[in-house]
Amino acid sequence: MRLCFPPFAQNLGVKKNALGTLARDALARAKPNQTKTKTNQTKHKRATHSSQAIPIDTVQGLVRQILRHGRVLRPGLGVTVAPAAVLRSAAAAAGGALAAEGALVLEVPAGSPAAAAGIRPTYRDVFGDIVLGDVIVALDARPVRSAADLSAALDEKRVGDRARVDVLRDGRRLSVTVTLGERGAAGMAEE
Repeated sequence: MRLCFPPFAQNLGVKKNALGTLARDALARAKPNQTKTKTNQTKHKRATHSSQAIPIDTVQGLVRQILRHGRVLRPGLGVTVAPAAVLRSAAAAAGGALAAEGALVLEVPAGSPAAAAGIRPTYRDVFGDIVLGDVIVALDARPVRSAADLSAALDEKRVGDRARVDVLRDGRRLSVTVTLGERGAAGMAEE
């Protein structure tokens, strides 16, 4: 197998004997404190070895997006979700009347895909009491136990896809259909 490296690789001091060496050296330069471990206090430092497999279909999809749009388009609902600790404390205060797992919706900007689908945000009523918004518990039948689960489920989708979002609202489970928008676009929150 013959590996071809760009001319700038020589200028960076990259070793060209194997792809692994190239990746390891690039990683060591990018994160010097995280990739070095002491193997001997007095002699030398050695880079740690770590690898992660990325499915080729994922890579091809990302490359197509970059070629077509100049960037990767990440799908989103257009909501801001609360940290998991907020939902757990609210569930404890409710005495079990509220699920302790899911993604509690804090904000739903006007014009976002979630607003169009009718997902409700957390708000204060006229007396100043906090009224909890919808709790997202599933996306296309995939369980959502936290904001991280929601992000992971969204990353498997594309902008423009229609997704069924299961939410808990006033103690009942409801399903709404959302057409996913681009995460980070104008009027769109991160999730």
